[in-house]
Amino acid sequence: MYPLNIPVACITDMDVMPDCAVEIIGLKVTASRRWKKESDFNSLEALDKEKQNKQKRADGQKVKTFVSDHWTFEYDLALAGFAEEVYICAYLAEHDDKVCELKTNKEREAIIDCATTEYAGILDKYDTNEERCSAIYAEFVNGQASKAIAAQYFAQRIDEKINNGELTPEILRSKLPAYILEAIDYMTASGEAHE
Repeated sequence: MYPLNIPVACITDMDVMPDCAVEIIGLKVTASRRWKKESDFNSLEALDKEKQNKQKRADGQKVKTFVSDHWTFEYDLALAGFAEEVYICAYLAEHDDKVCELKTNKEREAIIDCATTEYAGILDKYDTNEERCSAIYAEFVNGQASKAIAAQYFAQRIDEKINNGELTPEILRSKLPAYILEAIDYMTASGEAHE
């Protein structure tokens, strides 16, 4: 059997939450817990080793694994500068049945206004970016927000912003987490780069 000469990028979550997220999400610290937080690692080297272990699990042939910089893809997007967009998309995903029934742009704008108002409440309630992004990610943990549906809304909103000139591909690229850019570059590099 011959391996395919096609680069495959595997993007996976680091799954190590910031310490502040434990309280924000409402997790209970028990001896049998399966989740990890940053303070569970005694050094940056230990945290980096965790990341390397995740990369090694799926790497092979033309498959290369790219691990999130922090906790999850959604958290990293929020932390990188898309916090409001991630929250709005989580809100839309949580209310997807209602959104699908909307008939006019005015109705859609009204539901986005509700999401924007709730997002402003997060900004007021929490002091640090880590806390705010943890509260945003809580929508996926504690709420009914589907990551898959939120991703569809996110892609749609980014596409709309690019099409109406609010966001350029260059600005988008400057805001994306580094590991996402590395995965894109790996997938789109010329054939010689993969040999």
